[in-house]
Amino acid sequence: MELLPDEKPCASCGSEKRNINLLIAEKIQMHELLKTKQKRKIENKTKIIHEQKIGDELFKKDNAWRYIHRVFDHIKDKYSELIIDKASGKTIIDKNEKLSKHYNHGSAKFKKPLR
Repeated sequence: MELLPDEKPCASCGSEKRNINLLIAEKIQMHELLKTKQKRKIENKTKIIHEQKIGDELFKKDNAWRYIHRVFDHIKDKYSELIIDKASGKTIIDKNEKLSKHYNHGSAKFKKPLR
């Protein structure tokens, strides 16, 4: 590499060569998330009787990875949810309740009518 007009040779050795050090680093993370649904024919209709989600999920609100274990058991009328922050290990939600009492959350939120 040649010297630019405003550059001077090395004061100790007189060399006109320049060393350029470049460091490139990347970070790769692997996460997994398993979703399951169990269906059964009930009264000639196929209905979901059990849903489960286990693994890491990126929460877009704060761009943080969380471990999530969520279960909807329609037969046993059971809802459970455990959410742990992956960075701190802090438990954010630890909930066990009847599924019939679990409403107005997530996709089950009541929607305001359009005007």
